[in-house]
Amino acid sequence: MKFARIAVTGVDGEEARLVVVQPEAQRVVDLATAWRLRLEQRGATREAARRLATALFPASMSAAIALGEAFREAAAEASAAPAEEAVHPLASVRWLPPLDPPTIRDFTAFEQHVRNMAARQGGSVFPEFYQRPPYFKINPLTIVAPRPRSPGRTIPVIWTTS
Repeated sequence: MKFARIAVTGVDGEEARLVVVQPEAQRVVDLATAWRLRLEQRGATREAARRLATALFPASMSAAIALGEAFREAAAEASAAPAEEAVHPLASVRWLPPLDPPTIRDFTAFEQHVRNMAARQGGSVFPEFYQRPPYFKINPLTIVAPRPRSPGRTIPVIWTTS
């Protein structure tokens, strides 16, 4: 199985969804929707089915991977024979970054870099660098997914299992 994240339009606007990518069928299966529909067919109310599906297939790939084997097994079951409502044509999806870290910190401000930069400006490394090393912290929502250019598009898949 190939897992990825896509953007879908929900009641509150755009939301992230985990999908199983099935390139041979030119489609993706929205796992939360597929699981919700399966539960509804078994008699669950829409709200109860939604809560369970969201818990098992959160919008976060990191959270889903943390579920371990339960996630992979449920994904295999959900994507085996999904309802049409859970299927999206491969060409129509908008890919999201596959992973969603809580924060990103870039510690590229290492001493050699700072020393070279200071030397170019005729100075030396500022003393505060050794007392409180700087880092760059950004919001994880600033990650941008790849933008494929051709019909043979690259799919930003994070995890492939056999």
